[in-house]
Amino acid sequence: LGQAALGVGEAAAPRWVMPRVGPGETLAAQLVRPTDLRRSPGGDVVTRLDTVTRFGSPQTLAIVSGRDGWYEVLSAALRNGETGWIEADDATVLRETWSIEVDLSRLELTLLHQGRVYARMEAGIGAPGMATPSGLYAVTDRLTAPPGIGYGCCILGLTGRQPDIPQGWQGGDRIAIHGTDDAGSIGAATSHGCIHLGDADIRLLMAHVPLGAQVRVVA
Repeated sequence: LGQAALGVGEAAAPRWVMPRVGPGETLAAQLVRPTDLRRSPGGDVVTRLDTVTRFGSPQTLAIVSGRDGWYEVLSAALRNGETGWIEADDATVLRETWSIEVDLSRLELTLLHQGRVYARMEAGIGAPGMATPSGLYAVTDRLTAPPGIGYGCCILGLTGRQPDIPQGWQGGDRIAIHGTDDAGSIGAATSHGCIHLGDADIRLLMAHVPLGAQVRVVA
C-alpha cells in the first residue's frame, strides 16, 4: 500500500551507487547548476550555492561521503567541522589524485599524489592566539595574488575559517595557503591563521593541486 506497482515489462529504477575511488584518491563535485546546500539529504537549506565562488572560481566541493543521490560535501559556507549535502544530479564528479597535509607541530606541509609523498615544504602558521585551526578542509579557489598585499605570487583559498580574528583585522576570516613577501614568516608561527609558503613551494602547489582537493591540518 502506498507504493506504485511495476507494470508488465517495467524495470525497477537502478539503485544509486556512490562513485568508487582508488587508493589515495578522493572525489569532488563541480556544480553544473545552482543548488541548495542542506544540513542533511532533503533537510533544511543552509544556503544557495552558485556555480562559481565569490572569487570567480568554478564551485567545486570536496565530497566526503554520499547516499541515495546526495553528496556530503565541505563548503566555505559552513563552520569548521561541519558538512552539508547537495543533490548529486546538480554536479559533475571529479576524481582527485592530489591532497595536502599540514602538520602544525612540525611547521611542515606535505603534498601527496595518490596517497604518496610528492614533496615536503617548510610552512609558516598562525601565531599564538590566532592559531591555524586543525581539521579537514578543501581548496575552493586558485588565485593570483595582486602585488603589494603581502601574499606572494599565489593563493589557494580553503573552506576553513579563523575563529580567533584579531581586533581591527579587515581581511576576513577565511584561511588560505599562500605565498608571502616576508621570508621570516616561513617556519614560524606569525600569521593570522593562514599557512605561508616560500615562492617556489606555493608555485609547486599551484601547478598540481586542483579545486576540491582535500587539505588536512593536524596539531
